[in-house]
Parts: sequence; structure tokens; C-alpha cells
Amino acid sequence: MYSLNPSAIPTKVDIEVSEDIVTKFLENLKNDNDGAFPESIDFTLRGTDNIKRYGESLAQVLALVGVCPVVDSLGRVNKVELIPLEKLSRPRIDVVNSYSRFFRDLLIN
Repeated sequence: MYSLNPSAIPTKVDIEVSEDIVTKFLENLKNDNDGAFPESIDFTLRGTDNIKRYGESLAQVLALVGVCPVVDSLGRVNKVELIPLEKLSRPRIDVVNSYSRFFRDLLIN
């Protein structure tokens, strides 16, 4: 736990994996909802899950909203970029987040 760098979450690999997960997740929801995307989704972010998976859940939330974390040369995430709707090819999804206390206290960035 002490070797974790909160600024390096999510990692590049987790960002890529999360984009695939979100695409498949939204396609399943769309198929179950008569071809319509959901307007909003509730998401719970837990500290231990994000530590074990290096921020994959956090990257999923960002992918749902339609933003991409920008990783600098040192592996830190200091900003996010809005993905244009033309490239996103779907509406942005509103995400209501619930955070565990461990997530809030450990991953303060």
C-alpha cells in the first residue's frame, strides 16, 4: 500500500481495458433497453478494488462520461481530455458516484 502512487491511477493499460469494458457494457444495456442508451448510471468506487486493479473502476467512470485521462511521461494523470462526440459515437452518460471512505482517504487526488 505504501508503494502506491495515487497520481499514477489509472494506468494506460487500465484506461484501454476500461474503454473496452464500457463499450461492451453499454451495448448490453442498449440491447436490453430497446436500443436506447441509459441516461445515468450509479457507480460505487472502492479503495481496495482500485488499488488491486490500478484504477480500472475509476477509468470506467471516466469512459462512461466521455473523458480520457492524460498520462504524462512520468506515468501521472494530471488532467483529462473531453472526447469529441463524433469520436465517442454515443451520448455521454451521467454517472452518480458513491465512494468508500478508504477510496476517499487514500486516493485523494
